[in-house]
Amino acid sequence: MHDPDQILKRNGVFQVTPDRRVNGSLSIWAEQISVDLWDVDKFNIDIPLNTVIHGVLDDLTRISLIGCRIRSERTIARHDGVASTFKVLPSIVIIGDRYFTDQDREVLSISVVIEDSEILFYDAEAFGTVFGNQEMIQHVANQRGPDEKRSLEGLGWITYYTGKTRIFTSETEMGIVSANHSTTFRSESAKFPNQEREVTLDIEFKEKASVVEALSQMKKVVRFCALIVGRAQNVKKVVICSGTKETPEISQVYDDKYLYRQDVRFTNEPDNLNLLIDPVKDSDDFSMVLSSWLSRDEQWNLARTRLDEGWGETRYGFDRLIRAANVFDLIPNTEYQDDSVLDPKIVNAICLSKQLFRELPLGPERDSVLSCLGRIGTWTLRKKIHHRSRCIIEKIESIVPQIDFVIDEAVKYRNYLVHGRNGIENEFKYKSYIVFLTKTLEFVFLASDLIDMGWDADSWYNKNKTHGHPFVQYLSDFNGSLIGMRMVKSKC
Repeated sequence: MHDPDQILKRNGVFQVTPDRRVNGSLSIWAEQISVDLWDVDKFNIDIPLNTVIHGVLDDLTRISLIGCRIRSERTIARHDGVASTFKVLPSIVIIGDRYFTDQDREVLSISVVIEDSEILFYDAEAFGTVFGNQEMIQHVANQRGPDEKRSLEGLGWITYYTGKTRIFTSETEMGIVSANHSTTFRSESAKFPNQEREVTLDIEFKEKASVVEALSQMKKVVRFCALIVGRAQNVKKVVICSGTKETPEISQVYDDKYLYRQDVRFTNEPDNLNLLIDPVKDSDDFSMVLSSWLSRDEQWNLARTRLDEGWGETRYGFDRLIRAANVFDLIPNTEYQDDSVLDPKIVNAICLSKQLFRELPLGPERDSVLSCLGRIGTWTLRKKIHHRSRCIIEKIESIVPQIDFVIDEAVKYRNYLVHGRNGIENEFKYKSYIVFLTKTLEFVFLASDLIDMGWDADSWYNKNKTHGHPFVQYLSDFNGSLIGMRMVKSKC
């Protein structure tokens, strides 16, 4: 019986050393890639970090295992000698027309299919169905050949494809990013319809990239799409193109870091009404925001990826709240600049205080006070989050009234969890609002990031929506949660 969590299983022969080939079996599961190697004669594999193993599968396609590490090994005594088995865990598997290493810069382009591509790129104009137009249906039915005439019985219909392929195109620093319809037709059969289609996200690189670089760039685009659609994305298929445009070499790629994210199956199902930007109807805006978002990802990557570890999941806890607050410290300092200066009297008082405390004997209390004096006038975590929330307040202040109060309470609770009791009189009551506080911090980070890149939050909110996107859920529940927080505050 086929295991639903098993994606692929193939047999082949693998070159484990320059002069040794052994049998092997590749298994790609929902959460792991493994290769079992064996031979009736004893052999050894000396695998330093990131070793590449090449092989040939049973259908003669070439396979490259990148980033291999040994999980286990066994030596089996036999009547005619000693046999060996190894279980190897590669990070990346490439199956196709040629061999790859982790250093080869041969990738021209990469194409991926994500979990919610049919929702994100829902294109009602490219595909459709015509019901009841008997004259049209009769005309199409008669096109099968001059000697073939078909009579209509009952209510017929026609499904059609307009031939549109490109959904959007965005020129970015990495190259041209686009989404495209990919349509194929099966051979004629009784099964209807015989049209198979998918939407691919494609990156055509400015310069040839290595497989590792191509996957890294692809993940940035997928992370952006996950934000727009409202949940983390499974990557269902990855294909790379190498060689030349005239003679392309196509390979399928499996990456153990991007096989299947289990939590996606337990999140709310998104739909195309929830999209923060519609790449089909508002393709120019989508392209512009995507290009801008990618342009500063090198500086913002750490903060974005740290937040991405929790956002979109259904579990909330202390760690997620702390992470959602701490990511504001990971934003480049260039984002936190203003023209405000301290009152000269305060500056003078700070200088005098520092001079007095520096004359005291060394000790933790002396050092703590000097540290606090040094932070006066600097960007505290609370100030950073308030600064990032300004653009949100300018856009949709009526929807998130008193968000400054919620931010203050979120930072206060974060400080309590990190440093201990500090202004929290009833920790248990605050704990009941940990979801609301966490969502507020995540919303401020993500929404302000998109607004900086050109996203029109006000226009988006005024459109018809359901509750499939976390932003919609958060904003819809905001007033009720705010009232609850105020009640907790008044009783503490």
